[in-house]
Amino acid sequence: MSVSKEVMPEGCSLVVIETSGGAHKWDVTRGEIFEYKKLSNSLIKRPDTKDMFIRPREYSSELNDIFGSVAIYEPGDRYPQLKYDLLLDWPTLGDIRYSGLIPFEIFVSSDFTTQNIATKLITEHGESYLNDSYANNENWLHNMMEIYKYSEYPSPYDYRNYFSNLEGRRELVYKLEKPAKSENDLDDFDSQTKNLFNRYFRKITLESLMEKFPGHYIHMVCRTTSETSKGFTYNPHPDLDNATEEVVLKRVQYMTPTQISRGIKHIEKSKRNNTPSKFEVRSSRKMNNIMMTGFRRSLLHDEFRRKTPRIRAIREIENYESDNSNENNFYIPRINTINKPKTKKKTYNRSRNYKLKFKSRA
Repeated sequence: MSVSKEVMPEGCSLVVIETSGGAHKWDVTRGEIFEYKKLSNSLIKRPDTKDMFIRPREYSSELNDIFGSVAIYEPGDRYPQLKYDLLLDWPTLGDIRYSGLIPFEIFVSSDFTTQNIATKLITEHGESYLNDSYANNENWLHNMMEIYKYSEYPSPYDYRNYFSNLEGRRELVYKLEKPAKSENDLDDFDSQTKNLFNRYFRKITLESLMEKFPGHYIHMVCRTTSETSKGFTYNPHPDLDNATEEVVLKRVQYMTPTQISRGIKHIEKSKRNNTPSKFEVRSSRKMNNIMMTGFRRSLLHDEFRRKTPRIRAIREIENYESDNSNENNFYIPRINTINKPKTKKKTYNRSRNYKLKFKSRA
């Protein structure tokens, strides 16, 4: 059973770099994210493509040149229901990046960075910079407002509004659901409000995001589907199935023949050298076989589509030639209308002319 899908609403689109279920790998130097550097360099060279994410299908060739492989979903397309955790952090590695829903204009501005910002956050006595105990609330709040400094959702204002004082916490809890514990126990009450905030603001589906903020979305990092996150057992490999479907229908479909040919040669070379291809080098997902399947299906589809009209036309001519019951009959091919020939020689010429005309249109 496939992953349930929604229809992309008007005024929205989605460009996805990482495939479903893939853990995306950052730059080992902890510098700028690789895709961010590729995008920035591309916009410097071609500023005329700054609207590529507003009309991604129109710019599919450019997007695939920049990122190697992207999935494109525009209004009316059925898209997999993605579920996000809007926090980019790896506490054990001391690595954290600016997080949240970032407006594109800010994302590509000189003020923004995808580098590790752990040094900008407050730590105390070796405590994690995300320590959210009530005793460390002041430092925790400072850190959250820094992490979401550029975010539209959740915003720094959301953190300041709900976590600056007890009244803010009370507003949040009663707004979302009745508290399960008495607010007389500040530690428990504080923990409850933060869990609620994360559940309703930080962990969110793409569908909910687009309802709140219609627009054009770019997804670069790890992702999962609602089916996987809920632990459904009827399909043991929902992410793999979704990744395969996405490659065939939403990635390879928007690649040019040249990009497909290059992709095949690149994967064949990577297999010979036993090295990761560009499609899987920054992902935990083994993409070579999936991409190659998509490439080959595309080539077979194009070949079938190229040959089918010619075969149909030849069969129509053969059927006509075998029918001599009506001298006023007309032969109507796909391109134009040709009167029924009167002699066998003319029939041959008409058939040959038709083939030449059809070939000129192919």
